[in-house]
Amino acid sequence: MNSDKPYVVIYLSDHGEYVNDEGDQIYGHGFKAISRGEIDIPLVFLFNDEYLKSIVRQLI
Repeated sequence: MNSDKPYVVIYLSDHGEYVNDEGDQIYGHGFKAISRGEIDIPLVFLFNDEYLKSIVRQLI
């Protein structure tokens, strides 16, 4: 995303997902045996330089 205005996007999932983790052709969540993929919850921050500059200006 190109913008001269500050932006930030935050993505947080409510759960992970089992996606053929062991090569067993199983996909989804909520199985009795919990996999690492189900308990690792994604958290992603995406921001541009203008956002960083605006934060620095607020802190100074």
